[in-house]
Amino acid sequence: MTIVILDRLPGGPQRYQDWLDDSGADLVLLTAQEATGVDARGYASVRPLPDYATSFEVERAVLALAKRTRITHLVAVAAADLVRAGALRDHLGLPGQCRRDALPFADPLATREVLRRAGVPTVPGGPVSRVSDLYWYAHQWGYPVRIRQRNEPGWPTVAELTNEADVRYYTRGGVAERIELTPSLLAEPLLPDAERVGVRAGVAADPEQSAVAAAAIGALPALPGHPYLVALVRRDGGWVVDSVSCDRLRPDEHRAAVRAQAGLTGEVDH
Repeated sequence: MTIVILDRLPGGPQRYQDWLDDSGADLVLLTAQEATGVDARGYASVRPLPDYATSFEVERAVLALAKRTRITHLVAVAAADLVRAGALRDHLGLPGQCRRDALPFADPLATREVLRRAGVPTVPGGPVSRVSDLYWYAHQWGYPVRIRQRNEPGWPTVAELTNEADVRYYTRGGVAERIELTPSLLAEPLLPDAERVGVRAGVAADPEQSAVAAAAIGALPALPGHPYLVALVRRDGGWVVDSVSCDRLRPDEHRAAVRAQAGLTGEVDH
């Protein structure tokens, strides 16, 4: 039996071998860290992958390993790894979160769609595939409009469009040079002066904020062992959800998430 661990969080690999030493399984670590920064004790194998975040080497390594040994669980705590881990579990028939359920924790549009269906208020948003999309969103919401990357950690802002001239300048070469290279973009109203707050699950907050955050968490797929941070924005006199993130982990939370994904319960004395 083998447990595969995907490790990309900054600061070097955590104490996975200590947290999982009661699993009875071989531990294989695939890491974004350099080999010199990894303590290999307690692992059956450690494989540093220099192009961890930008290539398919992680997937290739897991699939090659699955041909040689029986993988029982796949551990992937970083939010940026949830979708790839879910897809691998689907392909290999492993227990744990599937790709479909991982998407709302990686893509803010997927998050908002799940919440919208559940009746939880969110910041409006939509995908950007062509220039006309931007004019349509400006017509719906008015200016300014913010453009963000959907597939990068933190969903960074790439443009703030305050009028039609900004749209023309931003799209002077099209959304992308070739349609197959269309970036994964999200458009939403820009709320520069809106009050913002982060509500951590289980931590006391304003009752109205807590109610919206609890409704959001209740509507999303389960992510065992993870805490949630719900980013709220004040809009039209009430609180609405901007995003939900799940990778700001304290050491005890990190351990709990790792053990939950490895199919273990309870704590370990390490």
